[in-house]
Amino acid sequence: MTNPAQAKKATVNIGSVTVDGFQMPDGSYRMSIGNAATAIGTSEQNAIGFLYSESLRSLIGKSYTPETVEVNSEPNTQKPERFNVLPLEVVTAYWLSECLRGNQQAIALMEGEIAKTYRL
Repeated sequence: MTNPAQAKKATVNIGSVTVDGFQMPDGSYRMSIGNAATAIGTSEQNAIGFLYSESLRSLIGKSYTPETVEVNSEPNTQKPERFNVLPLEVVTAYWLSECLRGNQQAIALMEGEIAKTYRL
């Protein structure tokens, strides 16, 4: 097993929703599997199932294995917290898949992001 990447906790606004995530050392962002699911009202198990689904392969062209990151919540913490995280590309594919299944929270989240992106 390789050493987990170090990350910082970060809060990101997506449409009208605020989600907790992680900023990686290279400046990119990731979300925990649980937070990606909670943002659209589904379970972590639902999100994990998506990672092994044909839907993910059809949306991004490949399957994805979550990476593990370590976060020191407190400066003097001896043992950092570990999270399994997804890049935003995979999170967006998951939310899009849930939109196609009629998930109203996912639809509202994606509509908000589209409106913000295109200044509608």
